Amino acid sequence: MPLKRLWTVVPVLGALALTASLALADNTTAATAIFLPADGTTMGGYVFATGGSPAERWYLARLVGGHSYSIEVAADNNSSTRSVYVDTVIFGNDATSSPLGTVTTTDNSRSPYAYGQSSTLNASFAGGHRVTYIPAAAANAQEVIFIRVKDCCAYLTSGSYSYFRISILDTTQFATWFFTNAQYEAFTQIQNTSNATVTGTLTHYAKVAITSGVTTVCGSPVNFSIPPFSSTFIQASANAGCTSGGGGAKITHNGPQGAIHANVTSVNVVGTGLTHSFNILYKPIVETPAVTGQGY
Repeated sequence: MPLKRLWTVVPVLGALALTASLALADNTTAATAIFLPADGTTMGGYVFATGGSPAERWYLARLVGGHSYSIEVAADNNSSTRSVYVDTVIFGNDATSSPLGTVTTTDNSRSPYAYGQSSTLNASFAGGHRVTYIPAAAANAQEVIFIRVKDCCAYLTSGSYSYFRISILDTTQFATWFFTNAQYEAFTQIQNTSNATVTGTLTHYAKVAITSGVTTVCGSPVNFSIPPFSSTFIQASANAGCTSGGGGAKITHNGPQGAIHANVTSVNVVGTGLTHSFNILYKPIVETPAVTGQGY
């Protein structure tokens, strides 16, 4: 008898918890947008087809100028037999106007489940819908954006719904050191490992004293565009105009995290030098528990 009572109580508690979570965070409008950290944290959600409710979900993010980000939405299984598509749109800090920064969208947002049945490879397929964003804010200044996710193009049948996962990844890469002077040149070697062209910017920064100094760009930033699987190199002195001294370097780009591999080699005319790799700001991706009323 006690065992039967236990199994009776547990579902009731679960239902109460779910009801509370739905009431606390139903992010169906910009006014009720949920804060999404730009650190790889993954949140789950669901949207109904056009005409259903909720038809869209809203998120708010605080990004940092001088960085680049990949906003990734992967559709999960759905309640209909149709292919799952979700649409992701970024708005400025008023949740209505276009954002001030640079937006690049990968349009193919087909579900991995549906894609597994496809016999053709779409060059822009990325396992979901990806929007890359480079803020317009000054270096280290905050920029607020809103993100809306909804059913795209009425692909879902009426009354059906789709689950999805959303995360924001910081794709900025940093190298700790390069060196240039009359005898040394610094070569940054960059490879695009993705299946689509990636554009980006390499910026060199002058070194500072151990306990003092201000952030100073050395020379000028250099823009690049690299086709799939290809490589290029940029010289700090010859291309960027950073002719004397050393410091660190940064790459921002419009590809997904991992699309760019890079290192910088500082070398003199007789071949003596050193190499440093560029590194991402990595945090293990974890999934947020289902306490936000957004699905699982």
